[in-house]
Amino acid sequence: MYALGLTGSLAMGKTTVLEMFSSRGVPVFDSDAETRKFLKTSTRLKKGLQADFPEAFVDGVVDRKRLAKIVFSDDLKLRQLENLIHPHIMRRIRMFINLHRQRGAALVVIDIPLLFETSAEDVLNGVAVVSAPEAVQEKRALARPDMTTKRLSLILGRQTPDAEKKKRADFIIPTGGTLNATKAEVDGLIKRLKGT
Repeated sequence: MYALGLTGSLAMGKTTVLEMFSSRGVPVFDSDAETRKFLKTSTRLKKGLQADFPEAFVDGVVDRKRLAKIVFSDDLKLRQLENLIHPHIMRRIRMFINLHRQRGAALVVIDIPLLFETSAEDVLNGVAVVSAPEAVQEKRALARPDMTTKRLSLILGRQTPDAEKKKRADFIIPTGGTLNATKAEVDGLIKRLKGT
């Protein structure tokens, strides 16, 4: 079985590409969705967050926007948050890979936005980077609610640059063109990795 990590910078099209893999029957793991679920359901995480980030809570519930604002302005706080969340996510990824290996899947895709920043590639067979030209990325990002040029700059400053990700990738999925072109790239990669 081939465990493919999928990553890319903000607004490069990771979610769209992940949906393409899923719609073609490839089992997918969405780290962001797992993190959101973990934030809502883990009492252990909630206690840790309340201890380290009390200002991120509103009426006893973590406000993800407040939490993001806190950690994106303080490297130490970001590392504290990562230390609370990443071990759980990595356990879930290993469980996902093992489950689908036992089920006989030929390919699984694991979406990990900060794959290189967290050394998650160690549990994968290869990495695909989703990439688009900078102008396309900026246009997509600034179309999002609550996104500003300053916030975009801050987020991108904390991520491995796109050029570096592409150097470290085994595969590059270009997403700056049409959806059909991206679908063709995904289909070609699926065939290649499944050996069909």
